[in-house]
Amino acid sequence: MIGPDAAAAAFAAAWSEATGRPARADRRERMLCLDGAVTADGRPAPEGQSRAAREEEAELFTDWCLEAAHGAGLSREMASRSVRGQIAGGLLRAWELDGEPVAILGRTAAVAGVVRYGPIYSRPDARRGGYARALLAESSTEVRAEGLVGMAVTAEGNDSVQALFGSLGYRSRGGLSEFRFD
Repeated sequence: MIGPDAAAAAFAAAWSEATGRPARADRRERMLCLDGAVTADGRPAPEGQSRAAREEEAELFTDWCLEAAHGAGLSREMASRSVRGQIAGGLLRAWELDGEPVAILGRTAAVAGVVRYGPIYSRPDARRGGYARALLAESSTEVRAEGLVGMAVTAEGNDSVQALFGSLGYRSRGGLSEFRFD
């Protein structure tokens, strides 16, 4: 079970009291939201271009999704289903450089005015090239133009992803705690 820190802890404590069985804290995450304008910092766009992900790339992007979600308990079947659904819905974008994808950014369809991002991933040899940032900036600008809120949930200690989102104007909206029930 995962939820806002205080609510999740209260639920876990009540469950343990009611059942006599332990609940253990498993993982903490941070929720980031963009409900204002995308921050422009004057960085030039990287070489290459954004494009829709293609069905024939689903296996590669499933691998990338699993790497991005390392430690989150995502199975290959769940990752594949998510990636294929995002491709089919036009919700998974790739940054292409010299004819090869170097980064991806997925998102959900809007629910109650909110779009959730994930996965976001750059190949190890392409990191720090600005490709994932360019994808996120492009998508965030589109999402805000539609009057929607962009949201991401990331592991508490994932400073690089938090900095990436923060550089575009995403702000922390609090922590999330996950509990396991034995």
